[in-house]
Amino acid sequence: MKGAQTPSWQGHPPPLAELPGPDGSAFDLWSGDEHLRGIHVAIPAHPSATMLLAAPRSDLDGDERFLVGAMGTVFGLALLRTLLVAVVVVWRLTRDHRTIAAVARRVAAGDFDARIRMLSGDREVVQLAQDIDAMIDHLGVLIGLQQRFIANAAHELRSPLTTLYGELSHALRRSREPAEYERAITEALGSTLRLRRLTEDLLAVARVGAEAEATEVVEVQALCEEAAGLVVTEAEARRIEVLREGTSLRVPGRRGDLLRLLRNLLENAVRHSPDGGTVHLRCEEKGGYVELTVCDQGPGVAEVDRGKIFEAFYRGARERAANDGGTGLGLTIAREIALAHGGELRLLQRDGAGACFRLKLPTTPVT
Repeated sequence: MKGAQTPSWQGHPPPLAELPGPDGSAFDLWSGDEHLRGIHVAIPAHPSATMLLAAPRSDLDGDERFLVGAMGTVFGLALLRTLLVAVVVVWRLTRDHRTIAAVARRVAAGDFDARIRMLSGDREVVQLAQDIDAMIDHLGVLIGLQQRFIANAAHELRSPLTTLYGELSHALRRSREPAEYERAITEALGSTLRLRRLTEDLLAVARVGAEAEATEVVEVQALCEEAAGLVVTEAEARRIEVLREGTSLRVPGRRGDLLRLLRNLLENAVRHSPDGGTVHLRCEEKGGYVELTVCDQGPGVAEVDRGKIFEAFYRGARERAANDGGTGLGLTIAREIALAHGGELRLLQRDGAGACFRLKLPTTPVT
């Protein structure tokens, strides 16, 4: 059968053989430059004939272009909004971190007054900020102590050096008799001895807590006996008796450091005891700690000095007036050694004359 077409069909229709089968499914096709939507169906009364029905799909194509454009615009706007929201969220999430970093840089530059002071926000970040502020506080205190220590050390070193230089210069200014030279050398030797003791104490402060000496089990009674032997010359010269009491106990620690601690306490007690006096050293165990008390019969510690006697280079009015040759580091070293061993050293409140120090050391190793 020859193909036919209605007058409404513009142009030449495509050959039916090139179209999908007449199963009633819709499909798109082109007729010349016109885009159509069609359907290919069979004619029941004429089994050998089929019919193509098509309509322009310009409206559909226009709607499709509109939808594609609208969806592209919406997608672009949504993407831009998402990016803006992400930037804002990231900025807010990292704002606290930037604040912490800025304070850290200020502290690294030497500004120890810088603080984060974060009161609200993420709980973990706020806790971190508070911990950092506490660390800066502690660091500032340590730096201040270090600066004061260095200044005091320089002052203490300068005094005997100046004295030594003056004595030697005076001795060489003109010719003198042998006795005068001997007196000058003796005075210079005294200044040198004080300088030596000061440098030894400074080295001891720097070495406290170092791991150069291994921890061992130390027999306390033997340690007390050895420490007493180190001060026996000064004690006998002033007829001072060192009495030891207590049972045999053991503590873990660095023997050299503990020996220096006890020696410093006994030297301090002997130095402040009157001639012919007595120094008591008692050792006992209480609640998992070994307690050693060192008491003298001297004038005691003035109320104004009680809170400062463990500070480096601090000497009370009596010590400064007596000029006993102390460096002001003995008790500082003793307390630092006690702390390094997990213990404590305290000045006890005591009625009557004399000072009494209590040392507590744990009977188990410090972890």
